[in-house]
Amino acid sequence: SVHDLTGVFQALDMHNLGHIGKEELAWIDPSAFPHLMRLAGVDDEVTIKERERRLVTSRRKVVALRTLEQFRQALRKQYGHLVRAWRRLLDVDGNMYVTKTELFKACKAIGFSRNLRFLWSALDADGNGVATLEELDVRAALTLGRFRTFAVSRFGSCVGLFEALDSDQTGRYGTRGLCGKGKLNIDEFLSNMRRFGYPFG
Repeated sequence: SVHDLTGVFQALDMHNLGHIGKEELAWIDPSAFPHLMRLAGVDDEVTIKERERRLVTSRRKVVALRTLEQFRQALRKQYGHLVRAWRRLLDVDGNMYVTKTELFKACKAIGFSRNLRFLWSALDADGNGVATLEELDVRAALTLGRFRTFAVSRFGSCVGLFEALDSDQTGRYGTRGLCGKGKLNIDEFLSNMRRFGYPFG
């Protein structure tokens, strides 16, 4: 759907500039993101419902769920998108994992101080000592997993997909002005992804 592709674009637009470049797509290329690949082939609604069921089961305390939702709201308010917040605030080293120390440091940076122990238990629901993007925003993780799988299968990598998308190498005007060479605005991204037969758009 358009919503799915728009979600991909918004997730990749790290600085909310209205365009993306090769470096934004390179972010999801590394094989360090096995959970994105694992998520790529599963059914959205079934996975989301199962994930939510597990969260409720493993976080028996309502306060943990409430704290996690308040944290998500604070991230959306400051960054506009949870993946943008993930990249710019939580996972600044880009390894696709957040430790408790990184989480608490991020909370301090945005002035979020509510029930941090409960927040960590909600994010690290499986108790493995790290939080992943899937644990913060399962829908975004699914969307990015599908996108990455498509890019790798058709173009060898996300960077390869970007080069195919930007084959005309011309700047275009988007909703926020001229993108410039080597950048894609959302209209160019959506139309070219449809042209390449993206199955979810």
